[in-house]
Formats: sequence, structure tokens, C-alpha cells
Amino acid sequence: MSIKVEIDGLDEALATLDLLESEGFMLSITDAPLDVVVADGFVYLQNIAPVDTGYLRSQLIPEKPDEFTHTITSRAPYSYFVEVGHLTRSGSFVPGQFFMLRTRDHIIGTINSSEFIEMAVGELVIRIV
Repeated sequence: MSIKVEIDGLDEALATLDLLESEGFMLSITDAPLDVVVADGFVYLQNIAPVDTGYLRSQLIPEKPDEFTHTITSRAPYSYFVEVGHLTRSGSFVPGQFFMLRTRDHIIGTINSSEFIEMAVGELVIRIV
């Protein structure tokens, strides 16, 4: 079970930037704002993840497979059932905790905030070479 945060349309944007660079513009992009948001999301997830033995929380792993992709994975084999709910042996239903879904919504809310947009734009530097 994972939360994946990545930038859609990055290939097209990078092709446009290559064209601008060839025409004498230099563009420097950093994903530092996204790093900050995902790190905050990981702390949020650790705080809301249900704890019985602590194993599920210890198996929450943040990863950055490439420059513009972030993934937070729960490696606990039972995390899906804690997330969405499950039946017990006696037949009663244990409702889901939705800790991953709530974290995804937290990250999306942060990305959609004006503070994130200001931070991201502040990291975007365009200058004429």
C-alpha cells in the first residue's frame, strides 16, 4: 500500500525548457518545495497511523525513486486491512482507519495551498544567459 506523489506532464515541460535553454534562457528547477510537503506528510502519517504493537508505524517508508517522484509505502502486510477495514473471525466488521487516504488528502491540501505555490514559485529561477 503506497501514496505516490509525482508531477504529471513533466516530460513535456522539460522538452519546453530544453527549447528555452537552446534559445538562450537558463532555467533552474528544484523540487525542494515538494520535498518539504512530502516530509510533512510523512510526519502527519506517523502521527495518525494506528498503533497496537508499533509494527505498522515502523514499516512506513518514505522513498524518492527519482527527482520528481515521492512514495510513502507501508510494508506491513496487514496495512491494507487496517486501512479499509476487515471482518474478524467472529464475523464482526472492524471499520477502516483510512490513515493513508487521510495523508494523501493532507498532502493534496498542502500542495493546493497558496503557501506551497509561493514556495514553489520562489524556487523557480529564470534568467537570460
